[in-house]
Amino acid sequence: LNALSIAASRQIEASAEFRLRREDVAEGQPGFIWMEMRSRPLAGTGGDGQQVVSVLRDVSERKQHEAAV
Repeated sequence: LNALSIAASRQIEASAEFRLRREDVAEGQPGFIWMEMRSRPLAGTGGDGQQVVSVLRDVSERKQHEAAV
């Protein structure tokens, strides 16, 4: 939520990384994936509220490589 708030109020790009819990269907055990969210304000949006667009991507493999190093 902080990245969304920064992008909207300061009109700059912001990003955050976080883990999401998911159920592993094959084993019935919970698993985790790392996500990166990049948020940026939309240009030319009128009105009182600020509009932000966000893109999420799975960065679990990168996190595994970082941990190995």
